[in-house]
Amino acid sequence: MALLSVSAHAVDMATTKAGSTQHPTPQKGTHVDNHSAHTDDHSTGRVTKEDATHRKLFGDAIRRTRLARGLSQEELAHKSGMDRSYMGRIERGEQALSIDKIWHVADALDTDPSRLFAISLEIDAMEREREQDEREGFHGIDLGTDV
Repeated sequence: MALLSVSAHAVDMATTKAGSTQHPTPQKGTHVDNHSAHTDDHSTGRVTKEDATHRKLFGDAIRRTRLARGLSQEELAHKSGMDRSYMGRIERGEQALSIDKIWHVADALDTDPSRLFAISLEIDAMEREREQDEREGFHGIDLGTDV
């Protein structure tokens, strides 16, 4: 089975020839998405603050799902084919996961990867709301409309 390798330049050229809008090709180390552009230095192995946040959120999602299933960290690690210490690093957000490992963990939790990502996003939204409340001085107190 042969693998197909296409450069970003070739994709841009094909897209332009097909009449689609051409998007700028990001420079090495720059990630461009629909929301913003930011610089990552993945080639050196340095973890950006955003990467660390994503890892922590995903680890929290795994931990919460594991606890909801009544599994110990050791049981989840065994079912996933991983070492318990490795699973601990994942749950603490210290370890990035390959797509293969994400699938293994999701299977062991009897869920699918999209659910783990959805839980990560839910945790992120709750944390952002809590931080906003703290900045505004509410600390979770419902002040109502009578204030």
